[in-house]
Amino acid sequence: MGETVQNRPWYQSGWAIVLGLAFCWPLGLLFALLRLRSDRSFHSLAATLLRLVGYILLIGCSVGLVGLIVDLRDTADVDSSLGAIVWAAIFAAGGIVLLKKGSQILAGIKRRKVLINQIVNERLNSIDEIASRIRQPVGEVLYDVLEMARSGFLPGYQVDTQGRRVWRPILAPTAAEAVAVSGKAPEFLQFTCKGCGAHNQVQKSGQRVVCEFCDVAVAV
Repeated sequence: MGETVQNRPWYQSGWAIVLGLAFCWPLGLLFALLRLRSDRSFHSLAATLLRLVGYILLIGCSVGLVGLIVDLRDTADVDSSLGAIVWAAIFAAGGIVLLKKGSQILAGIKRRKVLINQIVNERLNSIDEIASRIRQPVGEVLYDVLEMARSGFLPGYQVDTQGRRVWRPILAPTAAEAVAVSGKAPEFLQFTCKGCGAHNQVQKSGQRVVCEFCDVAVAV
C-alpha cells in the first residue's frame, strides 16, 4: 500500500516534484522516482506529469536554442551567449529524458492492465497461457509478472518461475465465513478500478475505498 500524505517526505509531495522538474529537472525526476517506489497510485499522474514537462522543456528550449545560435554572430557578449546555449541544450536534453521516462511508465501501466485482466479478472495462473492470449513472449510475461509481484501490484500472489505459474493462495473470506466470525453478514462493494482495470470486492467500512492492486481511490 502507498504511504499516507502525512507519512510522505516533503520531497515526494506534488509541489516539490513540480518545482524540481521546472527549475532542476534531474532533481524533480529523482523526487518522482522516489515516490513511485512507495506510491502505487502515483504512476498514472507521474507519466502524465513527466511527459507534459518533457514536451514543454523540449519545445521551449529547442526554440530558444535556435534563436541563441542565430543571434550568436551579432552579439557582443559571446561568452554569455555560449553559456545560455549550453543551458538551453541541457534543458532540451532534459525534456527528452523526461519524455522517455514518462513513456516508459505509461507503457508499464498498459502492460499491467493487460496482465491484471488475465490474472485477476480472468483468474488464469499459467504464464504460458497468458503469454499465448496476449501474444507476447513467455519470458517477457514472466519478467513482468515477477516485477508486478515485487512492486506490490499483485498483493498476495505467488510466482513459480520453474513451473511458470502465478496464483493467490489466500483469498478474502466469503460472506458465510465472515458471518461465522462477526455474527452478521458484511456488506461488500464491487467495482472495476479505472486505474488498472482490476475487479475489486471490498467490505464496506466507512473508510476511503481504494483499489487493492494499485491504490487508486474510487468514488462511492
